[in-house]
Amino acid sequence: NTVKKGDSFQRLLHLQSRLGDFELIKPGRELIKEGELQKISRKEVVPRYFILLSDCLLYTTYHGTWVDDSTSLRVSYVIMLNQLRITAAQSEAFQTEFSITSNVRSVTVRASNVNERNDWLEAINSAIEENQSKKASFLTVDQLNPLSRMAGELGDTAPVWIPDQRVTMCQLCSNEFTLVNRRHHCRACGKVVCSPCSANKAPIKYRQFESVKVCSRCFD
Repeated sequence: NTVKKGDSFQRLLHLQSRLGDFELIKPGRELIKEGELQKISRKEVVPRYFILLSDCLLYTTYHGTWVDDSTSLRVSYVIMLNQLRITAAQSEAFQTEFSITSNVRSVTVRASNVNERNDWLEAINSAIEENQSKKASFLTVDQLNPLSRMAGELGDTAPVWIPDQRVTMCQLCSNEFTLVNRRHHCRACGKVVCSPCSANKAPIKYRQFESVKVCSRCFD
């Protein structure tokens, strides 16, 4: 549930003890929501703990011995709200899922039910709007628009990878995947493509210009 202001600082103290050396408590920072979501990765679904603050979203993993709500957490990514965008799954089959897109990390996550998914969407969108309003006097309209902030060359932002099991054929040439014709993910757009359609490499900005596998469409 969204954390009430009266409980916020106590929860922050508890979270700080779970996060160890990470500097969680800062002047003006408030805890908005926290909880576990299932990250849908390429071949599996794994639990991740998300902490929504008034200025950023923390993507954390469990660390060490499991002790319920006191299990240690390790921050994997700090996603600033002014670089965050969320989209809800449109398909009826994936109504508990939504995607988080940023220039730091992009993932698809699954809530335990539709209501929980909607609570996260509302909390994140509200936090983004509140964060924008606080900075409105310092930023232009274009800078406040998440689409404008994240616009640019393909590869500026980490794509959301499409899970392997949802694709049976190459998303470019439509050749079916087999034990021989295997799946590959384009590091620029996230599509699942076959080997011939992913034969190229290109330097990608969000990977610090490391040359990585890209599909033929992105390469062109």
